[in-house]
Amino acid sequence: MSTPGIKRGKLDLNGKQSNKPGDYEIDLSKLPEALKNKEMMYITVVGTLTDGKITSKVPYRIKDIPPPIGKIFGEKGSIRLSKGDLLNSFITAEHEGFDFKLPLQVLSFRVNVQGRGIFDCDGDELDKKAKQAIKGVGSGSTVTFSRIETKGIGVSTPIPPAALIEVTIQ
Repeated sequence: MSTPGIKRGKLDLNGKQSNKPGDYEIDLSKLPEALKNKEMMYITVVGTLTDGKITSKVPYRIKDIPPPIGKIFGEKGSIRLSKGDLLNSFITAEHEGFDFKLPLQVLSFRVNVQGRGIFDCDGDELDKKAKQAIKGVGSGSTVTFSRIETKGIGVSTPIPPAALIEVTIQ
């Protein structure tokens, strides 16, 4: 956060000083009781000028991180893929309509191969057992990806599981 006309080191945010512009962090992962179920909080900003101090309250919107959307080849929801494309795919996840850019890494997922079983996979690729099961299904079979667990790259904030992907084999 910065304020035009206020020199570095002369800006105070809710009692915390910083020597670098934008070097303020408010951890809302453990939201104070007074802010629970609120949509807005106010941050008090005090700037020191040569002729005194200025104070203002800045509104700050509180918003949960929405669940990401699971994707394969950039497609979401119910999609159709060839067996070969599915076997060589990666599971990705991203937020749609979220105010901030938060790149995600897929940690694990569950795949349900119609008539062949349910497999838990680590990372963003199918494991050997899941691939073997998919090789054994025919056209029109459904493969569902659920419990897509992700983490935000560079942040420790918990991310809800991503929305599932349902693939019909062409």
